[in-house]
Amino acid sequence: MNRIRFTQSRGRYISAVSSLICLLIVSQSAYAKPNKSILNQAKQNAPKVITCIDRQNYYDSLEELEIKFESCAQQVTLSLDIDRNDELSSSYFDALYEHIFEDEGFQNTMASIAARESLPITDPLYDTDDIGQALEDSLVGTYSLPTGSQSPEGGPGLALLPNRKYAVYSFGYAAGGDWRIVKGKYLHLIPYRVPQPYYVYGRHNSDLGQKSKIRFNGGDFSDATLVSFNDKPATPTELPKLTPVFNDGANCFSWPYEAVYPNTYKFLTLAYNADYKNKGDDAITTYTFNNEQGFNHFHALSFRKMSERKTMKFIIKDGELFAYSFSELEKLSKSELPEPDTENAQFFKYISTESTIADSLFYNPAGNEIQQFDLDPNNYSYDDKLKALVAINTCSDENCPPADDYHNYDIFYEYKRLDTISQNKSKFQLQPKPLIYSVCQEAERID
Repeated sequence: MNRIRFTQSRGRYISAVSSLICLLIVSQSAYAKPNKSILNQAKQNAPKVITCIDRQNYYDSLEELEIKFESCAQQVTLSLDIDRNDELSSSYFDALYEHIFEDEGFQNTMASIAARESLPITDPLYDTDDIGQALEDSLVGTYSLPTGSQSPEGGPGLALLPNRKYAVYSFGYAAGGDWRIVKGKYLHLIPYRVPQPYYVYGRHNSDLGQKSKIRFNGGDFSDATLVSFNDKPATPTELPKLTPVFNDGANCFSWPYEAVYPNTYKFLTLAYNADYKNKGDDAITTYTFNNEQGFNHFHALSFRKMSERKTMKFIIKDGELFAYSFSELEKLSKSELPEPDTENAQFFKYISTESTIADSLFYNPAGNEIQQFDLDPNNYSYDDKLKALVAINTCSDENCPPADDYHNYDIFYEYKRLDTISQNKSKFQLQPKPLIYSVCQEAERID
């Protein structure tokens, strides 16, 4: 029996149930010979295991369900003279698990757990009227999170702040969101998510004439990212024609990642094709942006990973936090929060504050963005004619970098966010030629 067949029948839950499946695959023996009486016993015992599982009406995580699953299977099997490690046992448990996986109620239980991985903070599950303030206060502090390996930079940490905000941090990574107590015994970290995976910013660039240029910012663009420019949006009877940003197997990337189109267009579409085998026959979600302003110079930004962040979950016992580690609970070591005026406290506050999608971004001609927190009003003024931030004291000596240099800070042009006018799920026509062809050593740009 192939254990993974169960999750494949519910394709959208495959990644969510991986930890449970790993446990069950281990029990399978390639040499086990089926025994009819044992197989019949497994079929008879499957409903008993399901009844045992159903006695608990809420499972917060797959790890919790896994532990209960295994416990119930063992309890129901105690009356049988079976050694868990022999081949006869393997045949029995294989058959038992297969019958349980085929049960619709069990599938629904797993599906409900998977669905809760991405609940918004506004979901009724996070109503906290019945949660005591004392319990919340007892959890505030910093924690060391379990990790499978030791890093010289130190392991990941968690800060639970009094305002129900949190910050997760490690070397080179930081993320924030809201924390809530669920049913008095679970802690959920609900991350900040962006509403959609892609955003596009644009401006009028007279240097391009009638042409259009698009730059793909960040390292999340690949051959799985699809794009198109059009003068009219796709209709239900007309499949969108989508072009890969990069070629399949691109391995030497030459920044900037950009492409030039011969005209200006009214609409721009971006999409992500998660299955490399999908050549257009399976529907994907497309995001179409309205270029009603007639912009011809664009920056496309990917927030795909931020839009797909999952909720982190912990167990609360006697006012202390525990995390699952290899199907066992591990207590998290706790420390007090830093003093409010310290650098660490300010870092936690910054990370835990939700960022908004800006209406405008500012880039110099080379594509270097000036961040809002780096913008000093004493150094720049906005030029309405140029639609740009211009340095009050521009560089004027012989050592000044060229105007198109990445480190030239004299001018930053404003790029306005395009409105997303549609989010559709449809099949598509995959165009064979990528925008950017990149094979070791140089990347050939296709204009």
